[in-house]
Amino acid sequence: MRARRPLIARVLTGMLVFSLGLAMPTGCASRAHPIDPATAPDGEVLVIAMAFEETVERIHADPGTRWHSGWTGNLAVHTLGWRHRGLCHHWRDAVYEGVAPTVRGLGWDAIFLYVNWGDAGEHSAVLVYDADAAHAWPSLDDPPESGAYVLDAWRRGRADVYTLRGWLSNQHHVTRAPELFDPEP
Repeated sequence: MRARRPLIARVLTGMLVFSLGLAMPTGCASRAHPIDPATAPDGEVLVIAMAFEETVERIHADPGTRWHSGWTGNLAVHTLGWRHRGLCHHWRDAVYEGVAPTVRGLGWDAIFLYVNWGDAGEHSAVLVYDADAAHAWPSLDDPPESGAYVLDAWRRGRADVYTLRGWLSNQHHVTRAPELFDPEP
């Protein structure tokens, strides 16, 4: 069993994380509005969104772990300890694991998407995309209008689906260009 840090250390860490969050509202702070998957031009997105919704429901129903979201979630995770989850990479990993079989079954693919990798404002989520159409993308600097969607439950603790273009355009204070990482090299 992991030893808990003394209460004063947890409180001071939480205060530091909270003050940094107020001073630098970057990274894990996408301001894009989620889309309604039922209106997406790609029908597969609705099926993926349903798997995403089921995954988030399972996450919240886990009696052994308390899940949080947003900047207050980051504060809770850093101050309350190991049974608490809610950092963007916690959400990303759980979402990827939950949706990957559905995504692949539809002929799409899933990968990790980062902005500000390695900086204080780092944020990551899951990018799902039409594997057949991916070769037509020039780069993340010019993302497609459809065929690529971001699954990001960090902000609200809900199954929020964004267009790739919308998610990227609403990342503020970008210090490092968006990057893709294969979770299964």
